[in-house]
Amino acid sequence: MLLGILSCQTRLQSELLSDYAELNPDFGRIELSPYAKVLIDPSGSLTFSEIKEGPINNLHPSRKDQLSFGPEDETIWLSIQFTTNSKDWVFLMDYPWIDEIDFTIIDSKGALIISEKTGDKRSYSARSLKYRLPGIYPNLKVGEKYTLFIRVASESVKPVRIFTEPLEMFLGRDHFLGSMFPIFAVCCFLSLLLNLFLAYRWRSLLPVYYSFFLISTLSYQALCEGYGSVYLYPEGGFWENRAIFLFGFVGACSVAYFWQRLLILPTLAPFWSRIIWLTSTGYVIIGVFLILGIINFIFLEYVIRINFLIFSFSLLCSGIIAYKEGFSPAVYSVTGQLGVIFLINIFLFATLGLVPSTSFTRNAVYIGYIWEFIFFFFTLSSRIKFLEEFKVGERVDERAAEKYKVWKKSRLKESEGQDAADRIEKALTVHKLYTEQGLQLQDFADFVQLRPDQLSEILNVRYGKRFNQLVNEYRVAHAIVLLQSQKEVNIIDIAFESGFNSKNTFNREFKKIVRMSPKEFRSAKR
Repeated sequence: MLLGILSCQTRLQSELLSDYAELNPDFGRIELSPYAKVLIDPSGSLTFSEIKEGPINNLHPSRKDQLSFGPEDETIWLSIQFTTNSKDWVFLMDYPWIDEIDFTIIDSKGALIISEKTGDKRSYSARSLKYRLPGIYPNLKVGEKYTLFIRVASESVKPVRIFTEPLEMFLGRDHFLGSMFPIFAVCCFLSLLLNLFLAYRWRSLLPVYYSFFLISTLSYQALCEGYGSVYLYPEGGFWENRAIFLFGFVGACSVAYFWQRLLILPTLAPFWSRIIWLTSTGYVIIGVFLILGIINFIFLEYVIRINFLIFSFSLLCSGIIAYKEGFSPAVYSVTGQLGVIFLINIFLFATLGLVPSTSFTRNAVYIGYIWEFIFFFFTLSSRIKFLEEFKVGERVDERAAEKYKVWKKSRLKESEGQDAADRIEKALTVHKLYTEQGLQLQDFADFVQLRPDQLSEILNVRYGKRFNQLVNEYRVAHAIVLLQSQKEVNIIDIAFESGFNSKNTFNREFKKIVRMSPKEFRSAKR
């Protein structure tokens, strides 16, 4: 509600603005976009001299806190008139990923005060103002009238939010962390440590897959905030635009793989599982085209948007279907994904000018990711509890998920499955069917009145083992008892009595389980 009131107040104030922005240090940060006169130059051929004396002066101010232009609008010119009662002001652009941002300030007599070329494709080391956001620090005179001209050019969407703040306020900024990025970065780092701990504690790769997503997402957002120009490519070059997209694609692919394994989608939602793989493959193909530079960037951006919509829709649908199939942890995944998709779209709508831009819309992506971190942790925790009954040994790991897959595919009803499991248990412990040499799956299935495929399913679910593996383990356990109680009986006779039909097979299976040969075992027990 508070954000809505502030947004309403901003709109009311913008309607009362004069054509000149008054720079008063008592106001703190001042939004300049509402004072901007805008001219679109589709060909990109206009020069500053033509703009200074040209039609932009006859236009009306935008009266908007944020302006937005699509990839098809190649070059944008903005003109902002202002007066100041203090000489120390810093002018900044809020979105650093735009390719070219040129600042020029002239006084009321047309004299040049400052002119500087910035932007993501320009050299960071050549900037006079060393800061992650493109900006300038001009030498102004108190009481003078000035005009700020800004040229914006980029192949992608161009959100434009221009503001100024007193030098003292600017110097108080943390030059590494800005907006809600510090909170997001801390949450991302803590979530990364937690997932690595869970991977060690649970002996599971699932948290590792999510860790890849965390690292790529943190890198992507850091580059979007302008840290790439500062630390990775200060001279511009090949990676200035590509790095952002590639980290985004890596994040999408890693979350797709994580989502598949988390919700056991190949079993619970096979159709949507295939769609997610296809859209992930689409990101890989787009990344290759991006690196090679063999496709129109404007077309590529629209393809990315369409792929993102399909990808997001597939994640939600697969999660809902997994929940309807009885996999209750999916409710947390869907809740987390709904939140992050909604908030990312709020940010995108604001950059496109479809909704008013506020501090909330500027930071909506970070709020969405933090929301997702919380709910994905709930998903991982509840998944462990859900698969507890399918665990193998003492751990609930990926083998438990595999057993759950088999259980979901079982063609036996729950009551029938329990009765059959009881008959199998009795055949092994009471009748000791494993002691029969040459025992086959069909023989055992006939004894417990099941089809061979049904028997295999139940053995996989109840014991997590194949038929031959389970029978040999029972035979070795039987042989261990005989080796200890019948010390004068030949080892080969014990092998035959336990159900093995050859000495070599007995020695191999015994050593596989006990880690020593039958002869060594008997000697150790004397």
